[in-house]
Amino acid sequence: MLSSIANKYAEIVVDDFGAELKSFKLLSRGIEFIWEANQKIWERHSPVLFPIVGKLKDNSYKFGDNLYSLNQHGFARDSRFKIRKKDKNLISYGLRYDKHTLNIFPFKFILEITYLLEKTSLKISFKTYNIDSRIMWFSIGAHPGFKCPFFPNEQFADYYIEFEKKEYAKRLFLKNGLLSGTDEIFLDNTNVFRLNPDIFQNDAIILKYLKSNFVSLKSCLSPHKITVELGNFPYMGLWMKPEYPLFICIEPWFGLADKYNCSGLLREKEGIISLNPGKSFECYYRIIIE
Repeated sequence: MLSSIANKYAEIVVDDFGAELKSFKLLSRGIEFIWEANQKIWERHSPVLFPIVGKLKDNSYKFGDNLYSLNQHGFARDSRFKIRKKDKNLISYGLRYDKHTLNIFPFKFILEITYLLEKTSLKISFKTYNIDSRIMWFSIGAHPGFKCPFFPNEQFADYYIEFEKKEYAKRLFLKNGLLSGTDEIFLDNTNVFRLNPDIFQNDAIILKYLKSNFVSLKSCLSPHKITVELGNFPYMGLWMKPEYPLFICIEPWFGLADKYNCSGLLREKEGIISLNPGKSFECYYRIIIE
């Protein structure tokens, strides 16, 4: 079921399937900024990544004496959430563990996702509760896809990514969806790079521990831009399909894909969160149309 909220500036539409943001539109110009989810290119708009981010080696992990199977990015994006609260500027969704999730993720949890619309700013908050009697290990992330270009008279190559601060950051490389263990300097005391499909031939661009809290998608030809506030997320991914230069994802993450030489133990994954029984973990990011 789709739900929408709007003010005089913008409108969002969210699906209870995956609690997925499907639309973020600037009403004054009628401009849609979220990727259309073309089935032949990439069939999602803005999936929620939980309880893992990225891919597991052999699509499996070890916890205790058991081996569990879990597909890339986890199950939240393919789960039916329930609306917890809805008013004129807020929609909140909840997902609770069940028999199915316990078979692939052996922890009792509640996941809440809240969308708060303020003028042309959308705050997306995640709150995870451990209602189990043992420590819960998990990751969480966002995967919003933005139309790029925004307008039909523009091209992908007219756009660039701008960081709030000058960065010195290495790119972590993936091989078949897993961290290869290789990296290279991607940002060398700069805060801007032009978009080019070729730099995505080796999958996503993965950066960590950035100084910048704001990352913008900007055009050389128009004043409109999308800014993502990273909140307290320690990792960020940039992804698109190089053969289809029509969108780009700016992804805040708590967690990474497995390494090629990983042990497979859930608690040893880089970036994994440990949450004590009875405790909760909160994080957020924000999408701003400017």
